[in-house]
Amino acid sequence: MMHVIYTGERVRLRAFRDFAEFNSVHVEDYGIPDPFRGPRWWPVSKREAEFEKCGMLDHGAYSMSAIERLDTGALVGISGCGAYQPGQLSMNFGTYILAQHRRQGYGIEAKLLQLCRLFENYPLEAARASTMKHHVGARRSMEACGLRYCGRLRAIECVAGRWDDEVQYQIFREEWEQLPIRQIVKRGR
Repeated sequence: MMHVIYTGERVRLRAFRDFAEFNSVHVEDYGIPDPFRGPRWWPVSKREAEFEKCGMLDHGAYSMSAIERLDTGALVGISGCGAYQPGQLSMNFGTYILAQHRRQGYGIEAKLLQLCRLFENYPLEAARASTMKHHVGARRSMEACGLRYCGRLRAIECVAGRWDDEVQYQIFREEWEQLPIRQIVKRGR
């Protein structure tokens, strides 16, 4: 499948220009302990090897796109989704927004664009996203995109010495079909 650029009113999802751009998001993401998920580690050499294979656009593996602001061209963050397997009825997706761009609506629009990408390119019945129970901003952004709470995994991660639950959200194809983003989004190469 060719990579399609999805453009909304404020951001677009596109391929990363090069490994340096891809890595710049991860320097922040992995260099600073995440208050919602704790410290993580993905060595630079492994990131580079993964990127060199396919630019993180392998539809048979985890796929990631750059989120770019339309007004400045600045990199806002990443949007990713899991691998699609034939016969699969739902797929996980998520976004990571760089600190200086949070709480400005970019993550909501990026999630909506990612939903368009998933439902327009795969025969899915549902899309799912998750976050930590106490990450209120992420939960609100999922709800703003039409996703509904559908469950939780208890004590999934230990962050700062305490166990936290992961909450799950999902949206069905027929619910996505009613969203205004479908008429707003521009698709191109």
